[in-house]
Amino acid sequence: MVKRKKILCLIGNDEYGYTLDLYINNKLKKTYSNLEAIPCVSIYDINKKDKSLDIYVELVHESMYCDFEILKYNKGTIKSYTFDDRISSFDSDKGIMKLSQVYPGSIDKFIDCIGPYSAIVPYKVNKTSIKRQVKNTYSTSSYIRNRKYIASKNLTAYKTTNGKTKAFTIKKGYKFNIVALYKKGK
Repeated sequence: MVKRKKILCLIGNDEYGYTLDLYINNKLKKTYSNLEAIPCVSIYDINKKDKSLDIYVELVHESMYCDFEILKYNKGTIKSYTFDDRISSFDSDKGIMKLSQVYPGSIDKFIDCIGPYSAIVPYKVNKTSIKRQVKNTYSTSSYIRNRKYIASKNLTAYKTTNGKTKAFTIKKGYKFNIVALYKKGK
């Protein structure tokens, strides 16, 4: 049987901005200050199997820069994970959280050919950790997926990522959408 938790969020403001005090079972667990806007706090069960509580806190800082934290609460302790991204979706049966990340580190070279972009990056959420799932292929965010690109030269697409059999060619001047990014090696 899962023990129920009492969660209380006290939001205030002072001369430096908004503040947030997060209490769990009447004990102060986390304090935030100097926020530019009222923080958003949500409770998720990102992984049903890990029996820990996932608290999502969205924070707005100077110049309206936003980030969020996932607070993993388990057996009286709290562990914090900070992200500069947004949750795109999560599968609580598999414990997978997908973030829409701008310029994900391992595939940041795509900016040279397609300009600013974001990709959907999966993370495995466990009782005590949140770890990025390293892949070669990442779906693009809906903003990029719906954007029309124009080929500046003929582009050849292959049937497989390591094959030599051509699938089709995108002709110079043709408009197309990018639905995924693939990176092989460095």
